[in-house]
Amino acid sequence: MRYLAHCRQIGDNGASYIAPAPPLCPSPEARAAADSHFLQPTERTMQAEILLTLKLQQKLFADPRRIALLKQVAHTGSISQGAKLAGISYKSAWDAINEMNQLAEQTVVERATGGKGGGGAQLTHYGQRLIQLYDLLGQIQQKAFDVLQEDRLPLDSLLAAISRFSLQTSARNQFFATVTERERQQVQQHIQLLLADGQTRLTAAVTEQSADRLQLAPGKEVLALIKAPWVTLSTDAADSDAADNVLPGRVAHIQPGEAHSEVLVTLASGETLCATLDNQRLQRLNLQPAMPVNALFNADRVIIATLC
Repeated sequence: MRYLAHCRQIGDNGASYIAPAPPLCPSPEARAAADSHFLQPTERTMQAEILLTLKLQQKLFADPRRIALLKQVAHTGSISQGAKLAGISYKSAWDAINEMNQLAEQTVVERATGGKGGGGAQLTHYGQRLIQLYDLLGQIQQKAFDVLQEDRLPLDSLLAAISRFSLQTSARNQFFATVTERERQQVQQHIQLLLADGQTRLTAAVTEQSADRLQLAPGKEVLALIKAPWVTLSTDAADSDAADNVLPGRVAHIQPGEAHSEVLVTLASGETLCATLDNQRLQRLNLQPAMPVNALFNADRVIIATLC
């Protein structure tokens, strides 16, 4: 199944127009026109509505008009009434549904010919799921388009892009990394990670079953998550052997609380790490902004997420 996307752009006056995607191999003239239309800088913010087109066997299967028709047929139980509410002719509606039924592996609409109003019709379970999938793809496309506005998110990583609009977690510390080594000797396996800065290394510990399920191997992109309460801070170099992971940095900010305080540490790579300390320990450390500090946490405190 192929799908294409077009954008409906809405201008400042509220009028809308469809800007079709340029052809795959445009002529120089068409390419110049497209560049002028799509790439001109503007201070005005344009609202983009992504229009999804699905193709099967190189033929149109579903687009906004056809999905609108299916929704109205489901609502009215009639192709003629559905066509009227969708703003298309009865013949066009009949032809569209007939083509969809022929292209799909399963029937989309079951119909009964004849009778007043052109006969009854109802969506099959497959047809209902098609509508749900289409709406879901529209949401995904819009969220993917939103990633374009966030310069800090790389667009050369599917994991990084999807993590922007997938399930969010309460873990304050989230780092993109690549697996460099997997130690397979133990049931509890150590996974060596290299962060996106190309310098900082982490060690995570997961069970063999989890490592297999996540398909962890050198080169695999992952997201490493560490909850703030799992991170402790130290100003004593002798504590560097007390944890699997020791990340040097400097105190960036301290947010005091009634019983605990939040400390932000800027790592050597420029990444920010958050630690939550009880106030008694914070007082003993006597931390101040810009003070050098080590962030410590064990390998079993690192949660790994990835795309399988």
